[in-house]
Amino acid sequence: MTNRGLTGLGGACAILSGALLPLTAIAYLLMPPAQQSWADPAAYLLSFAQAPTFAMIEYTANVLIAVLSLGVVVSIPHVLRPVHEGWLRWATTVAIVGNSVNAIQYIRELSLIPAMADRFLLADSTTRAATAASLYLVPLDIYGWLTYGAIGAWLLAVNILALPGSRWPRTLSWIGIAGGIDYWLVVAGPVLRLEALSLIASIAGVVLGPIWFVWMGLFLRRSSR
Repeated sequence: MTNRGLTGLGGACAILSGALLPLTAIAYLLMPPAQQSWADPAAYLLSFAQAPTFAMIEYTANVLIAVLSLGVVVSIPHVLRPVHEGWLRWATTVAIVGNSVNAIQYIRELSLIPAMADRFLLADSTTRAATAASLYLVPLDIYGWLTYGAIGAWLLAVNILALPGSRWPRTLSWIGIAGGIDYWLVVAGPVLRLEALSLIASIAGVVLGPIWFVWMGLFLRRSSR
């Protein structure tokens, strides 16, 4: 694939990712309250068994975003060079790992949680307790170090690298830097046990993420012409 073909594909992936990000927020808001947090695994599984639709929509959208984001990650170096090649390669590798783990994690949730919820609904009290206790084994990265953290590091790196030569609009770079910081605040929330911090960071991400991805998609599409 030529560089133009790659940046064109990356642009399309970025626009689609940006369009899907609000869908995850809408699905989350429409979930029953018991599903908006895993603080009470038993309540989550019981609620999921009775009304799984919006959780399944959110998980599916997140799988698609993670896979599409891989197209964005591999295309950006072709419009960012020449910059510090070591940092660029490191950021690209980190983002590939983060998005891959994110995709696998949400695929696990799509695959495992419906069956766990069905068993929970029909089980006796002992089996319910065991099933609820195993819910936290489903995610691969419970605190988000390899998902939000890695993607946040990538956003910070590529947008900082883009600033000196104005590889893309400076406002786009600053939005990306703010988005990278925001991703790390999402990680900091559960690590520091500050749920309010995670909530604020998630709300900010719903605003910053779609703007950066769609704008970056349009930029990549123009670069491919």
